[in-house]
Amino acid sequence: MCGILAYFNRNGIQQEQISQSLSALKKIKHRGPDGEGVVLINSKTGEFRNLITDETPEGNFPNAITINEISEFKFDLLFGHRRLSIIDLSVNGHQPMSDEIGNWIVFNGEVYNYIELREELKKENCKFKTDTDTEVILAAYRTWGPTCVKKFNGMFSIVLFDKKKHELFVANDRFGVKPLYIFNTASELVLSSEIKEIKAYQNKLTYNENAFSNFVRHAYLDFDNSTFFNEVKRFPNSHYSEISLDKELQLRSSCYYELTTRRSVSDNYKVEEFRELLNDSVRLRLRSDVEVGFASSGGLDSSS
Repeated sequence: MCGILAYFNRNGIQQEQISQSLSALKKIKHRGPDGEGVVLINSKTGEFRNLITDETPEGNFPNAITINEISEFKFDLLFGHRRLSIIDLSVNGHQPMSDEIGNWIVFNGEVYNYIELREELKKENCKFKTDTDTEVILAAYRTWGPTCVKKFNGMFSIVLFDKKKHELFVANDRFGVKPLYIFNTASELVLSSEIKEIKAYQNKLTYNENAFSNFVRHAYLDFDNSTFFNEVKRFPNSHYSEISLDKELQLRSSCYYELTTRRSVSDNYKVEEFRELLNDSVRLRLRSDVEVGFASSGGLDSSS
């Protein structure tokens, strides 16, 4: 499942915010029991420090530092990750992950067609050091830019720091399977897998009474981008956003996928196309370096 956190403070990240960030990651340990990763980044220069915690896996992390060794607070961006190992179980799959030009990523989910995309990217002279889909996302963004998400077959929430542009690239999958929540002010931005992470920063959140009413009266939940808190929004599915860290923290997003009306076709064609899509979907989802589980229900997908 994994869990991610991105915290930006235009005025710089101090000891208090680092402690709050570590507390936020502890709140989502259930999402990623296989390790914790934290990196501090200066968004203007690209300078970084890998922050080693009690749950950082053993490995050779560049510019490693503990919280007690921090002497200068010159960082304004923090990425955090809780890992559930599925693909490439080695420390090579550790996040936050960076590439050779200084971009960083935290990513929750899975891009099922990463093997095919990796082969396509190799033809674009991309080289790979790991067997992870995370590294494929970094290479895809580097090669194709923000619209790389159109090529992804999967479920994902992505936050990627673009060193050259001083921007955050944020994206969610087509149907919002992997949620991503947003809290922002004029100087602060939090992106997280769960709202409880945002609450770790001791922000004063007010209740969204309309959302509570819709839930209690009609059992409506996650039908739009609102949440139970007025100040917290859910990042829209099928969208990506480029957020400049040098300017006002504007969350304008672009839609990269919409359901379209299909042309009129025969019932036999529908059956054959459905069979092909289902078989391909199952084939891709069986890619794993751990045992695969299957949870069935009475729905049409499980019955199929």
